[in-house]
Amino acid sequence: MNFCFISGFSQNALSLERLGKSINIPGQRLYLSPEKLTGKQPYLENLHEIIKDIDNLVLVAWSLGGTIALEYAVKYSEKVKALIVISGTSCYLTQAGNIAGIEPERMQALIKGVVNTKKQSLKRFISLLCSPDTDQSFNRCYLEALSVPSEILVHNLEYYKADFRQICSEIKCPLLVVHDSDDRVVPLAQGQLLSELVVGGARKFITSGQGHLLHHRQPELVAREIEKFLEKFLSVKLVSVESSFSRAANTYDQNSEIQRKIADNLMHFIPENISPASILDLGTGTGYLASAVKERFPDAEITINDISPEMIEVAKNKLGAVQSFCGDFKDLLGISKIDLIVSSAALHWANSFDEVIKKLHQILNPNGLLAISLMLDGTLFELRSLRQEVAPKKKQFPILNELEYFKSEIEKNGFDIIKTEIFDEKIYFKSFDQLINSIKKTGVTGGNTDRLTSDEFRKLKELYIQKYNQAQLTYKAGLILATKKI
Repeated sequence: MNFCFISGFSQNALSLERLGKSINIPGQRLYLSPEKLTGKQPYLENLHEIIKDIDNLVLVAWSLGGTIALEYAVKYSEKVKALIVISGTSCYLTQAGNIAGIEPERMQALIKGVVNTKKQSLKRFISLLCSPDTDQSFNRCYLEALSVPSEILVHNLEYYKADFRQICSEIKCPLLVVHDSDDRVVPLAQGQLLSELVVGGARKFITSGQGHLLHHRQPELVAREIEKFLEKFLSVKLVSVESSFSRAANTYDQNSEIQRKIADNLMHFIPENISPASILDLGTGTGYLASAVKERFPDAEITINDISPEMIEVAKNKLGAVQSFCGDFKDLLGISKIDLIVSSAALHWANSFDEVIKKLHQILNPNGLLAISLMLDGTLFELRSLRQEVAPKKKQFPILNELEYFKSEIEKNGFDIIKTEIFDEKIYFKSFDQLINSIKKTGVTGGNTDRLTSDEFRKLKELYIQKYNQAQLTYKAGLILATKKI
């Protein structure tokens, strides 16, 4: 399955990259913007010139991009397998019964403002774009908008005047409409209008509190819904973290030097003057951290969790009498009254870190401790950049977050941070092939990448050898110790 992502007015193509990399479906990723599609020909024809040779095409488009994708899906119906429209609609202005749209006078005033008072007009628009929370995104979105030439912005805004309601009945592919109830640019009623005009209706996914930028603020949430949609209507096969780690279960220990080092550092984070009666190890893998915890707290009742049944079996054989739970982090059924939760190099895989932390807060006892390590942005950067260069259209390694992101999510969900630390270390190999073999045998990429062709792999190897004197990989992890607020 190949994906083409189209962004909206004033925002560049990479505004959708985070969403694209969160979708656990193999295939090509292409990121476009209305600015990229602006030329002598209409948007539709410029888009077709770019994607005409791409088969099994899924269009994922946001805001203005959604309207472009809608028009394309009708004209080139034989090419488009599925259409996902995020924060978009078929008619933006209040005309011919469309009472929820933008008044034509306001649109004309924005067009005039972009020409005469660009900075002030864009500031007002970006404030709406980023609401209800402008703190996190305003500067980035404003600077992106400011960098687009005024004549292209005007061209984009003129396209908003189009009315595509009549062609909606001609959409033949499955359609998913994703919208937020607090969208101040395209009200929810506009998104619902689009779904109602499609013959047989469209699948809808409605969120709240995220506004027009819901794909940027909750990429994992939107990605999961897209996966369910495509799995149901196109029978696509997801690439799971579970399968990657299950394949690595029997080779993990021999190739996990860096993971052991991170776990050892995490053990130093855990106070020695505590006596937890119950301990939960999330993402236990083969049980290395759980073994260390069991040795320090021999009287504690230990429960281990992993998404891979094979990993659980390896860990239980090593640990002896422990409770176990095989499943996703957030599905901790029947687990409660825990004094200490530990997890090493695992929780960054969570589809929704926010949901997991909320659940952990629920099952921890008052004053309970949370001691975790998570892989951070910068991990495997040597391979990430070169792989992107060799195969820019293929699905790359999953995006990792900064430590500040994880700290913020933990604090807002009822924890006090006691201390943090960043682990940053290079590991060296005898050869490039040994380096790649180590990654495969630990499942460290989560299986969430597209396989390179033999030519692409050969090119990757050549570039790596040219750039680095020896085979090396950088690993960067964040260590966090927190306590549950009373």
